[in-house]
Amino acid sequence: MGEMIHISFDSSEFMIKALMTQNIDVFVVKTPFSMGYQGVFSVYYVIQGKRIKAKNDTGIIFVNRKNISSENVKKKLNLP
Repeated sequence: MGEMIHISFDSSEFMIKALMTQNIDVFVVKTPFSMGYQGVFSVYYVIQGKRIKAKNDTGIIFVNRKNISSENVKKKLNLP
């Protein structure tokens, strides 16, 4: 069958440690404010009779051992 990859959702100190100790391969970090804002904005547009996109990028990122030390990821995870 091949190699199994373990992907988790959301970030926490536990997830960061699991990633660094190779217990998981990647985790997905979402942006709750953007998700909520775009959801409400979409409802508002529909009520106004306007069309909305079928898909909206809410700014999720995939964090792995290669990119966890990048400035963008460290900022998203509030890491020093």
